[in-house]
Amino acid sequence: MFCVAAPKKFAITRCMQVLLCLLGQSKVFEEASELLDKLVGLKISGMQIQRVSEYYGAQLDPAINRNIESCIPKINEVKREDTVYVMTDGSMLLTRDEKWKEVKLARIFTHDNILKISDKRSEIRDSVYVSHMGGVGVFLPKLERHLIGYKIRLSSEMERNGYGTGQKTIIRARHKY
Repeated sequence: MFCVAAPKKFAITRCMQVLLCLLGQSKVFEEASELLDKLVGLKISGMQIQRVSEYYGAQLDPAINRNIESCIPKINEVKREDTVYVMTDGSMLLTRDEKWKEVKLARIFTHDNILKISDKRSEIRDSVYVSHMGGVGVFLPKLERHLIGYKIRLSSEMERNGYGTGQKTIIRARHKY
């Protein structure tokens, strides 16, 4: 399905571009190169994997901004009774340009995906991440696209703790039918 004619940007097949993107998002680019060599004997540099990954990654935000539904990741198999959690956080990141930039991250998951490993440890099995380098004004609309179809309930504690003002927040939501 994905193995069709490749754009003229790269002199490799569409199938290989898909494989490089998959490896590039799963591993550090150099490790992805080594893994590709071990698995199928192809020597493609980490830099080439980075170029392909970043090219297609740059195509995602405009597609999401146009609200192309198939480009907006959703949590799998959400049931009516499921509680959906959204955890957000932000930080400052020193970039290569030696300038500090604001970064935001959200993780969306259902209660059913929280696995108890031991009395003191849990693990989240399946989730969707939303990230943004920049301010909360652009991040929140980007996050909210992933929450369409859920009825959001903000607790008074969340409002006191400054939802939307850069504080760490947990949002509880139920699927709306």
